[in-house]
Amino acid sequence: MKYKVSFVIVCFLLLSIQITSAQVQKLDVNVEIVTYEIKDAYVVGDSFYYNITFTNRGSEPINDTFTISISNPSRILIDRPRNYEIHLKPNESRVITAEGGKENETAVFPFDTSGDYKIEIKSTKPIDFYRWITTKEGTFFIRQNKNFHRK
Repeated sequence: MKYKVSFVIVCFLLLSIQITSAQVQKLDVNVEIVTYEIKDAYVVGDSFYYNITFTNRGSEPINDTFTISISNPSRILIDRPRNYEIHLKPNESRVITAEGGKENETAVFPFDTSGDYKIEIKSTKPIDFYRWITTKEGTFFIRQNKNFHRK
């Protein structure tokens, strides 16, 4: 009986060491919405595309598939979800631009109704997404795990 208890304790300790040694993957996300007609406002009738910059701020490489989807104010997808393979070493960055139907073509998404459009980025692995915000009071971040939302 004494050996069984010792065995269970040793197994628990080995599992907890493995869990605590796992590194959280950290990814800074900067979403830039670029309009075609009116450069200083988002207005109905204009079109847009996105540039998303991913920067690996963790100490481990990130190798994952990200799904990016855009929905209109009624929460209806305005395009098919797009998948991107992202491979980033620590402190490395990559910019994703909305892909069009042909090679080297940029997608065009319409501002067809007024309201808040939503960009969602989903990862298949647990990754902490960070969005940095600078205000008069200082610089702050919003952390989201596995799903990143931007309105």
